[in-house]
Parts: sequence; C-alpha cells; structure tokens
Amino acid sequence: KIKGASLAVVKDGAIVYAKGYGYANVASKEPVEAYHLFRIASVSKLITATGIMQLVKAGVLSLDQKVFGPEGILNDPVYSSYRDPRYEKITVKMLLNHSGGWSCRRPDPMFCKELVSRTISKPLPLSFPDIVSYVFRNNLDFEPGLRSSYSNFGYVLLGEVIRKVSKMDYETYIKRKVFMPLGISTAFLSNNYPEDKHPNEVSYYDLRGNGIVPA
Repeated sequence: KIKGASLAVVKDGAIVYAKGYGYANVASKEPVEAYHLFRIASVSKLITATGIMQLVKAGVLSLDQKVFGPEGILNDPVYSSYRDPRYEKITVKMLLNHSGGWSCRRPDPMFCKELVSRTISKPLPLSFPDIVSYVFRNNLDFEPGLRSSYSNFGYVLLGEVIRKVSKMDYETYIKRKVFMPLGISTAFLSNNYPEDKHPNEVSYYDLRGNGIVPA
C-alpha cells in the first residue's frame, strides 16, 4: 500500500541514479520525481548528532556538560520545573546515546499530543515548552547513564542545546553548519498540516492505506 517512493544510488560520492516511483499525490495523480521532498523521520537524529559534535569540535560544548540545573546548558525557567533531582545528572552524551532516564514504558510525549494537551490543560497545537512541562511532572524511569532507552524527547532537547550554545535557532544552525558545506539547499523542518507542506513535498498517507494523514 505504499503510494510513492524515491530512490537514489550514490557511488564514490556522486549520484549515479535517481528516480521517483508511484505518486506524490494520489488524488491529483502527480508522479513522484527525484526532486520531491520526503520526511526522513528519525534519520534526522543523525543530523542533530552531527550538529552537536561540530559544537564539540569547535570547543564550545563538552559531551560531559550537564544539561539541566543551575550550571546546566538549559537553565532557563522553562527547564527548571522538574520534580526529580536526577535530572541534574543528565549530560549531553547521555542524550546522544539515549541514556537520559526516560523509557518506553510511558507514552512518547512527542507522539501523544492529545494526551499531553488534556493533562496540562493546554490547547493544540502545543509548544515544546508545553511538552517539557508535561514530561517534568514525572520522575525519570531510571538513573541517568545506567542504561539506554530510545528517546525522541531527548533528541529534541539536543536541538535546544544547539540553539542555546550556537545562539542560532536549530534549523538555521543545521542549514549553515551541516547542509550548506555539503551543497544541500532544499532540506527543511517539516510543518504539521497538509496545507503547510513545502513546495515539492509529497503528501503522506496512513500506514494502513486509509487516506492522507491529517497532521
């Protein structure tokens, strides 16, 4: 039930084959072309990690720096409402390797916006500070650094670390420091709703083939 896909083959640093298959939009029968934009989901974590490591290489960030607390990188008021004092043990490296202390036994706060909205009595769409306040209501699930458990929330925090340390918003920093040196000019942060798609961005469809994903 895949509606469309894009394939590229690279050899020795050069694209030797690029082709689109299926439809970018089923209703209009618009075919996928090699230039169409697709979301890359969690592949973006590698991009975020690259941005972090560039700051480390530049000497303006350390992997052992604490993220929270009075001496932490994210010491703004919005990041100071945690109830569990173990938050102050979390380092940049722990966020990178998913050992910050959040586990999958709770719903992923980045993918249960309706639950977060009801819990904190805030209307959709939510801001990231709204999600932070929701997460900080609970204790960590394990001692930071003790083990690893995949965390989308932790990687969004790394984006905030990039913003704070580089003094640029995340998208601007990544474009300037990661994409531009590689000649990439058509990568963007995606928007939430179909009407806000970027030019040449494909439509997205339910995994079960039940139509366009609304948000």
